[in-house]
Amino acid sequence: MTGRIVIATLNPAIDAVVLRGRDGAETPIARLPAGKGVNAARVLADLGRPCRVVGLMSAGERELFDGHLAALGVDAEWAVVPGPVRVNRTVLGPAPGEERHELGASLSASAGDLARVGVLIEREASRGAVVAFSGSLPAGVGAAWFGGVVAAAAERGAVVAVDTSGAALSAAITGPAHLIKVNAAELGAAVGRAIASTADAVDAARAAGAGQRGRTVIVTLGPAGAAMVDDAGTAAAGQVRVPPDQVRRATGAGDAFLAGVLDARLRGEGWEGALRAGLGAASASVISERPGHVGPDAVREMSRRAVIRRL
Repeated sequence: MTGRIVIATLNPAIDAVVLRGRDGAETPIARLPAGKGVNAARVLADLGRPCRVVGLMSAGERELFDGHLAALGVDAEWAVVPGPVRVNRTVLGPAPGEERHELGASLSASAGDLARVGVLIEREASRGAVVAFSGSLPAGVGAAWFGGVVAAAAERGAVVAVDTSGAALSAAITGPAHLIKVNAAELGAAVGRAIASTADAVDAARAAGAGQRGRTVIVTLGPAGAAMVDDAGTAAAGQVRVPPDQVRRATGAGDAFLAGVLDARLRGEGWEGALRAGLGAASASVISERPGHVGPDAVREMSRRAVIRRL
């Protein structure tokens, strides 16, 4: 895998993280520009991997997102819509490891907005980028449009990665995506089967086209790690055992996983090395004291701890 990474994020968000005490009182911890694509870009920046973000953005929050990404050294270009972006809340506690998510309403996009962001994505694809579609679709945006823009990126020469869910994931599975990174619940819903084990994940990955048409599918399994079927059809699984008392939050771990995989592939790692790197980045994310960020030393250490086995 070569080229620069371009993250296509179509449904950005602001993540408000609060800590709830046993008395019910809440203490704000962070308020971050987010959404899966922005989360992945932030971790890539932490890993020292240059990337670019393109996508939809509300006029009211553009300055906030641009300033946040610029401070990380990440360039961004948007198709601006009236907005606003959604605000999601992550409530931590009061028990150790307890975490609850409250999702806000997404922004909306017109046919004209979609046409403009499609032009941005196709332009980057034509420049030989690795285009990673990360996150959900805005309200009212159909899977057919998403499938079309994924196909257009691939047709223009991009290596296409997808991390999404629902109808958008189904469209990616039937299309030309080279890498699909999803969690077990998302993939299970898309292929119509329950995923309760590593073996189930491997079967579902094959049902999603892994090993065919140059496609790799990686299924994250929470604390149980991840399973993968690569583009040659080889199956593997891996895990990093993180002590429960070290886990601070799970939010963003899947996005860190994708960033770790993409960074490793651009460093020339094979798929098993990329799986190890993804596990390392995700594990570093859940123990990080800075919401949304990973420490490079922690990523290296967690990657070293990862146990990978062929299946």
